[in-house]
Amino acid sequence: MKHFTIFAFLFLFVFILGLIVPVEAHPHSTLDLMESHSHDENSENFQEHFLIHTFEQVMFSIVDFVKGIFK
Repeated sequence: MKHFTIFAFLFLFVFILGLIVPVEAHPHSTLDLMESHSHDENSENFQEHFLIHTFEQVMFSIVDFVKGIFK
């Protein structure tokens, strides 16, 4: 029961942060992808078509992924 309580507090903390902190999904997984776009709106490599997710949406998708593993 103690572990469940700790997990519940951690999950609640992450959920509250998700309401506060917006997170943008960027292609930063490799050096080539990092160099292929720019955050500067005046640059020719500026990408307008990023999917924007809130931290809450990312956490819910991670939870759904983990639930799918344990089914």
